[in-house]
Amino acid sequence: MVVISNKLKFKSPLVVLLSCSLIFHPAPLYAWSQGGHTIIALVAWLQLDPQTRTKAVELLKQHERFQADFAALMPPSVSGGTQELKGQWTFLNAAYIPRLLLDAQ
Repeated sequence: MVVISNKLKFKSPLVVLLSCSLIFHPAPLYAWSQGGHTIIALVAWLQLDPQTRTKAVELLKQHERFQADFAALMPPSVSGGTQELKGQWTFLNAAYIPRLLLDAQ
């Protein structure tokens, strides 16, 4: 998992780099993979202010399956970390875990 400091401000060259790496990579439809979903979620996370990040994570925690589908899957290195780290992990994984659950049905 990628952890970015709050001090790192999102810059447009990052979008260019990520876009080029996805466009020129030989894997088809990369955005449909876990990596693609996570990259898009990370770009979104970096654009959110701290208050909006907190609101988004609190909204995810209200889901009826949060404990089973998110909290139970959180690695110890994350669950023992800061609230910011746990929030980022939750947000990034919310971009793909629902896809895994649908595939399992």
